[in-house]
Amino acid sequence: MQPATGLNVLMTDAHMPPHQHGSHHGDTRLIRHAYGEGEKYVPLVLHAQMLWDELSRHNEDDPIFVRSGVINLGPADSAFLANVAHSADQWQLNVEKLDAQGIMARWPEIRVPDNYIGLFETDSGFLRSELAIKTWIQLAKEAGCAQLFNCPVTAIRHDDDGVTIETADG
Repeated sequence: MQPATGLNVLMTDAHMPPHQHGSHHGDTRLIRHAYGEGEKYVPLVLHAQMLWDELSRHNEDDPIFVRSGVINLGPADSAFLANVAHSADQWQLNVEKLDAQGIMARWPEIRVPDNYIGLFETDSGFLRSELAIKTWIQLAKEAGCAQLFNCPVTAIRHDDDGVTIETADG
């Protein structure tokens, strides 16, 4: 994260991040690349992955993103898994197809019916979301970003001079 010259940046939050009042709370988030919801998400998630990798370089001793792989499981005729396979093919993603026996041989703790398949995304993994937030806050502070936490914003005004915020404290 390079500081943006000439900008006055204020980071605000009604609470002290990370906290339980937003969608970022909790230890981890699963990051998949081959999407069963449709391949339209793949470019977005690949770009996001590049940014997670960049952020992770600032915190190499305590990884923000862990490439653990992600296994998608379901019946062989699953439309969702067909979409995962299609998006993987379209975007040349590293996805390995396993039958039920292959799944159970690799992961003996997982039991699946004979008609199940697995699509293993080797480059996917999990994001340590609260660590990511803490790292962003520290990098922003180091870049000269003003920070105002535990202070709810009550109004935002735009004018020729820029942006003014009002808070519960004034």
